[in-house]
Amino acid sequence: MRKNANSYTIKLFKAIIETSREVIAISDPEGRLVYVNPAHTQLFGRSLKESQNLSYLDWYSPESLQIIEQEIDPLLAEGRSLEVEIDMLDVYGRRFPVWGRVDSIRDPNGNMRFVFGAIHEISAQKKAEDKRLQAARQQERVEKAKSLCRMAGAVAHHFNNILSVVLGNLDLAIQEMP
Repeated sequence: MRKNANSYTIKLFKAIIETSREVIAISDPEGRLVYVNPAHTQLFGRSLKESQNLSYLDWYSPESLQIIEQEIDPLLAEGRSLEVEIDMLDVYGRRFPVWGRVDSIRDPNGNMRFVFGAIHEISAQKKAEDKRLQAARQQERVEKAKSLCRMAGAVAHHFNNILSVVLGNLDLAIQEMP
């Protein structure tokens, strides 16, 4: 009975991973992919077989490779997991941002056996964030312009008051002139 339960659990996990819209990939410690789910294939445009022939260097922008080398790899070597925002490349060389959670899978002796990543593309969120920031900047400019107009109005009002006094005194002076 236990063997059937394990078999069912494995099939269930496989079904969940295979139908997930979250991109899931497993690589060996050197970065060679050993598994990708269909969402990975759809996002990157490469099957597992094609992916296995690539180096992990083929998946990332130069800036992202630097982040991997300096930040991600050391944390994974320590056995720590992390969440990261990084740029990746698809089969056509299109660069796009992703958010991912990366962790290592270790054997009982603590040796890294695999690296596990779950990622999703965040291009739409980035565009929405950029639009929101642009709208906020535009609103700030409008507020500054309104403030400047109020200040200019106040200054003009004060000058008007002063000029009224000056003009009134000039008018009186002119009336008293012979």
